[in-house]
Amino acid sequence: RYLASPWFTLEQSELTLAPKETTQLIVLINIPKDALPGGHYAGIFFEPVESKGLKQTVSYTSTQVGSLFGITIAGDLKYDALIKDFSTSPNLVEFGPIHFNAVIENQSDTHIRPSSNITIHDMIGRKLADVPLSEINIFPFTSRSLDGVWDNVWGFGRYTATLTSTYGPGLVASRTIYFWIMPYRLI
Repeated sequence: RYLASPWFTLEQSELTLAPKETTQLIVLINIPKDALPGGHYAGIFFEPVESKGLKQTVSYTSTQVGSLFGITIAGDLKYDALIKDFSTSPNLVEFGPIHFNAVIENQSDTHIRPSSNITIHDMIGRKLADVPLSEINIFPFTSRSLDGVWDNVWGFGRYTATLTSTYGPGLVASRTIYFWIMPYRLI
């Protein structure tokens, strides 16, 4: 469904380069007329050709240089994402910082790059902080984990953390959790 590599034709499949030399490679992309709308992905990788211990048992490390391609075919695209998990562990702490983990699953026809933020409120509803999370690409029907930290050390009572992720054409996924900060040894 998402594979674009059959659409690719390389100008040449082997290159010979001197040290510190660069070159350009022409890639022809022939998109079929019946290609489904949404994201399609491919990668082109090159690695050095070496004799890798043909007659001996050896260990070696090989490098690869490549380019990744993401192609979006226009049409009736479905955008959908959900927050599979949003948590802090443990839910009761004596003091901060508070570490959050979220897992966002992309159920769209193409990749998304959600803009995610955790908003923290105290037990009487006052907004205390916004914790922005990294923006990362999430490919179709895969999940990615995001981490955030609220650096507050002292607190008392129950707190609310709401994760909001904006993706696609202005769509939003949201989830709320509760946690406690209780300095029980001081009490």
